[in-house]
Amino acid sequence: SGYNGEFVFNCNFKPRLTGFTVADYCTLGQKYKLFSWAADDEEDGFPGVAELYLENNLETRVIRGRNSVAISERVFRDFSGNNPHIAEVRVQDRGAFYSDDRLKVTFDVDYADSTCTVP
Repeated sequence: SGYNGEFVFNCNFKPRLTGFTVADYCTLGQKYKLFSWAADDEEDGFPGVAELYLENNLETRVIRGRNSVAISERVFRDFSGNNPHIAEVRVQDRGAFYSDDRLKVTFDVDYADSTCTVP
């Protein structure tokens, strides 16, 4: 039939971050910070990979297939004995292109008490 079935994948657009938030979260009696981001990719929809940078790049976490992650407040207390703390995020699409921007949030953790109760 003359058709060879080849397909060329073009990824010409970088993903775009549209929001980044942090909220208090309690699970298993321990305090966490819940980081959530919103992003979009013109070709793929939601970008499948995010890189979360904690405390000015002291630690990087790669998150796949989700738009949120909970991190124990203990992690941030181990980084520094003082508030505020910083987290940044950027996203990557399936063509391995990163968003141009990193979005940043600053927040405090509770140094006096790491326990909580779920309402």
